[in-house]
Amino acid sequence: MKEDGHRKEGKTKRMKISADNDQVLGHRDPSDNDLPQSSAAESNKAVLVRIPQDLLQSLREESNYKGTSVNSIIVSILRKYSGWWRFQERLGFMPLHKSMVVQIMDKISDEDVEEIGRIQKDQTIKDFILFSESGYDLEAFIHWLRLRSEVMGFQLVVRHEKDASIFIMINHGISSKWSRYYKGMFEAVLQELLKPGDYSEMKFNLTNSSFSVTISDIKSSWK
Repeated sequence: MKEDGHRKEGKTKRMKISADNDQVLGHRDPSDNDLPQSSAAESNKAVLVRIPQDLLQSLREESNYKGTSVNSIIVSILRKYSGWWRFQERLGFMPLHKSMVVQIMDKISDEDVEEIGRIQKDQTIKDFILFSESGYDLEAFIHWLRLRSEVMGFQLVVRHEKDASIFIMINHGISSKWSRYYKGMFEAVLQELLKPGDYSEMKFNLTNSSFSVTISDIKSSWK
């Protein structure tokens, strides 16, 4: 449908989004030219955006499904885009269905799966970190793990123990071969980031649905 020679756009709604508030801030009066500042830290701002009604309805349905606010859904999407999605195409990442990954890995030996993980260390992790972060170290690697797990829908546990060790577990729910793939890749990364004198032991535990590693007695510079 055209109007005055231009395509007619769908109706839109104005709403404020806050990175520090889990509530939808509502709609703003178009006559109000001054955007109120957030009462939280100055690093968090409330911004006004115009959202098509059909998109807003989809966000509301998703928020109801997840039992959270529309604001939280939008902030989560923006965080994923800022931290991951805006880089993935440039760095060669592409989506694959889980069943396809399982079928492919089932045809590969355990040793070859781990070797593929080791080979993929640079393309999958190191290049991404160097492209998006200021440095390549253990802290940046753990940040990558958090981003990757959030995007993939994996449950991630990172725990700093009292005995100067770090425990990392990823519940991926894919297959034992995926755990071996992670072992090969993460072992290669950690051995590159941590020299033999930086820790006392690196212990891996693999199951059909999860992968974990405990790095024991990490020296003070790596805590």
